[in-house]
Amino acid sequence: MEVYIYSSEAVQWHLPSVPYAAAQQGDYLDLGPSVLVGNLLYFVLRRNTRILEYNVATREMGVVHLPPGCFSERRNMLMTAEDGCLGFATVHKSKLCLWSKENGSDKDAGWAQRRVIDLKMLLPIRSLLTPPHVVGFANGIGVIFVHTCDGLFTIDLNSSRVKKARKASDGSRVFPYMSYCTPALRAATTSTDEGPTMGASSASDA
Repeated sequence: MEVYIYSSEAVQWHLPSVPYAAAQQGDYLDLGPSVLVGNLLYFVLRRNTRILEYNVATREMGVVHLPPGCFSERRNMLMTAEDGCLGFATVHKSKLCLWSKENGSDKDAGWAQRRVIDLKMLLPIRSLLTPPHVVGFANGIGVIFVHTCDGLFTIDLNSSRVKKARKASDGSRVFPYMSYCTPALRAATTSTDEGPTMGASSASDA
């Protein structure tokens, strides 16, 4: 796998300042969302048990090994853990396992399993006839997306509330996003012949 970095200032691609020397045969990036923790940007490497780490400040690259024995093709998702560290979610049989990387400068620092959720207690039995897998995570609100043969479900990690988002489909990844609308407030303006004076503002109803 070859790695290049795009510079919007130079409008061109270039090699990282420190070459990615830990590449292995078969390395390629997963199509799932990346996760930014501080200055570190993480991507899952498919067909491997590692995570690609890119420091956006120093432009250095490295790898982080996934928790031992928990790698499962198409059933993994990077996330931000409750403590703000790098997190990782995976499904083992009918158990949703949540991990977080322990603090430390060592890229091979250990992982801690923070929580295990029994999906049999949350999802309909028919949805577990085939192995489910994690397909998305909404950072900031703690909602995880689980794809099953019966459809796509959301699980609120704070309340354990479950919702069925859609019926069964072939979708493999979910890219959740949040948006909000602030109602426009009518502001008083002080007008002159040349228009509103400096410091005044105006807004129209949404």
